Amino acid sequence: MNPSSQNIFKLAVRLQGATTAAYPVCVQRCSILLPNFHHQQERHSSSKAPVPLMGLGKAVSRRTKGAPRHNRRGQNVLPRSESLNLDVTDWSDVFEAAQSYNPGVVPLPLRMGRPRTNKVGDVPPHDKGNIELLKIPNFFHLTPPAIKKHCEALTEYCSPWPEDIGHRPIRITTINHIYAGPSIRHPDSNKVKLQVYLKDLELDDHARTKLIRLVGHRYNRANDELTIITKSCPTRKQNKDYAYYLLTALYHEAWKTEDWEIEAEGKTDEEIQQEIDEVNAELNPKLYNEMEHRRRSFYRIINDKVIRYNKNGHPFVYEIRKHGISGTLTDEEKRLAKEEWEKIQRELPDMSTFDLPYRRSSGSEFDN
Repeated sequence: MNPSSQNIFKLAVRLQGATTAAYPVCVQRCSILLPNFHHQQERHSSSKAPVPLMGLGKAVSRRTKGAPRHNRRGQNVLPRSESLNLDVTDWSDVFEAAQSYNPGVVPLPLRMGRPRTNKVGDVPPHDKGNIELLKIPNFFHLTPPAIKKHCEALTEYCSPWPEDIGHRPIRITTINHIYAGPSIRHPDSNKVKLQVYLKDLELDDHARTKLIRLVGHRYNRANDELTIITKSCPTRKQNKDYAYYLLTALYHEAWKTEDWEIEAEGKTDEEIQQEIDEVNAELNPKLYNEMEHRRRSFYRIINDKVIRYNKNGHPFVYEIRKHGISGTLTDEEKRLAKEEWEKIQRELPDMSTFDLPYRRSSGSEFDN
């Protein structure tokens, strides 16, 4: 084998991750580079002792696992996590944005995962080559100094918060779920609930009556509250904008006077509501047919206690004995619970509380 062919062969063997001692098998992989090597292989095998064949998949790297790395000058090169001087280094310059965990950068002795054995005292694997740390999001880029640095950079682009903001009647409720899944966004986190009291809207008698008829069961007569729940759009922002759009459309539609409304001036509210129910039954018979309402349970939170009401409205502490949750209500808590009971619409699903301890993590009043 001439020197040039020998150098090409050694390069090909190193690229495949094997040693030069295993070249007979590697030559078959490199037949394109050395088409005439079979003849040279026979001559080489006859002149020297046979070399045991070895698959490329079992080739061992010259650099053993855990051995220190060296640069071109032969000096040991420490990873950044060990050579980082936190006294003079700004951590926000090292971990600038959200990214996966990097054991070569984070100077923390983290361990995660299942221990290799079930022996007493065994610890989880370290962070070097640990894929378990890559599966979860981290917040190393959101340290308090980094947040302060970002806020100072954005201050000049912000306007001052209004001082006399006054009363804000519209209330927006969303749910953030913490769960194990392929994404940090729960499928139900896009749902939005908008609540407003009709007394906070500028409505006359005609507009108020028409708005109540338009929203149907979304209006709570017990506390004069309108509730709109949106979940059709894929993102939370879209559902929030859609809820504002529905409120705006309902408000302006309530102020309009149609021709058929003039014809209904001589009728009572009961007669008008009866005609509305008949039309709704024709449009959606499955929803508006007369059905026996199942027994519903209502819950409220009073002084960090989950209160359950029976069918007569008597409050009880919702007991979870395996978690040590039990007890009775004080007189003040009973009074507050009675006031909450007066605001409950008993004929409709409960839409006031959600994500209570007794419910599963994916359940909420949005599912009703």
